[in-house]
Amino acid sequence: MTKRVIDNLPAVSLYYGVESFLMEEACNQLRDNIPMDQRDWNLLVLDIEDTPLEQVIQEAETPSFFGGKRLILAKNANFLTTAKSKKEQNHNIDAWMEYLKHPSESSAIVFTVNNDKLDKRKKVVKQMEKIASVTKFDALKGQALLKWVTERFRALQVKVSRDVCIVFIQVVGNDLRLLDKECQKLALYVGVKGVVTMEIMDQLIPRTLESNVFQLTQKLAENKIAEVWQIWEDLLTQKEEPVRVLALMIRQFRLLYQTKILSQRGMGASEMAKMLGMHPYPVKLAVTNAGAFSVDQLKKYLSLAVAADQDIKSGKIEKVMAVEQIFLEIHRKSA
Repeated sequence: MTKRVIDNLPAVSLYYGVESFLMEEACNQLRDNIPMDQRDWNLLVLDIEDTPLEQVIQEAETPSFFGGKRLILAKNANFLTTAKSKKEQNHNIDAWMEYLKHPSESSAIVFTVNNDKLDKRKKVVKQMEKIASVTKFDALKGQALLKWVTERFRALQVKVSRDVCIVFIQVVGNDLRLLDKECQKLALYVGVKGVVTMEIMDQLIPRTLESNVFQLTQKLAENKIAEVWQIWEDLLTQKEEPVRVLALMIRQFRLLYQTKILSQRGMGASEMAKMLGMHPYPVKLAVTNAGAFSVDQLKKYLSLAVAADQDIKSGKIEKVMAVEQIFLEIHRKSA
C-alpha cells in the first residue's frame, strides 16, 4: 500500500498566523489525502472553543480503524495565544503537557489558530515549540504575493503577463480569498489556455477603493478633470467615506513627491522601490505621473491635502467640499 502524506506527519503540528486562507488550504490538502470512504473513521475536525483538550487526547489515543494515522484537525487553539475564547473552556493543560511527552503515533493532531503571535510566556507554548512541528502563515506581500497569484493562474491553465498580474493585485487587493475567487472568475471567462488581458480584467474585476483613488490621482496628473469628477461621483454613489478617500490621496501624493525628488537625484524606479519598500510597478507609475508636476506643486498639493484632512477633523469644513476643493486647485494650477 502506498504510504500516505498523513502517515509522514508529526504526531503534533501547530499552524498559526494571520493568513487564514493559506492555513485552510494546507489543512484541506491533508484532508484530501484521506480517501472518501475512510474519512468517517480517519478524519476528525474539532473546535477547541467547544472541545476540551482531554477529549483531543482521547481521540488521539484511539487507533485507526483502517491502520495508519488518523488526522485530527483542532481549530481555534486560542489557549496558545493571548486571545480570549468566545466560550469559557477549562482546558486541562497539565494533561496536555503530559501527552506531549509521549504523543500517540496512531494520530496526527494539527492545531490551528488565526493569530499573528503565540503567547510565549506560557509553558504549554514553550513545550509545543519544542515538541510540535510549528508553521507560521504570514500575510503575503510584494514579490511573494505576485508569485502566488502567478502560480494561481498557471494552476488554472490560463496565461497572464507579469504586468497584468501586478495591476490585478492593485485592483483586487491582498486578500488571498478574494484574489483566488477573482482568478477563478477570469480563468472561467477566458477558458483553458486562454489569455487574461488588461481589457478583460477591467471588464470583469470590480475596483477596490485604493485602486479607484490611484486612478483618480492618475487622472489628476493627466489633467483629465471630467474623468476625475466621474470617479469621485462614483465613489460617493458607492457611499465611500470621503475622509478615507482623502487619506489614500495623501498617501499617493506623498509617493509622487518622494519619487519626484528621488528621480531628480538620478535614482531609478527599482532602486526607489527597494528604498521605499514597495513593488517597482506602482513606483514606476508614480515616477511617470510625477512628471506632470513640479516638486513645489507636489509639495503644495500634499500640504493642501494634509491641511484639508486636519480641517475636516476639526470641523472647519465639510468633508465632501474639502476633497473637491483639492481637485479644483490642482486643475487650476495644471490648466
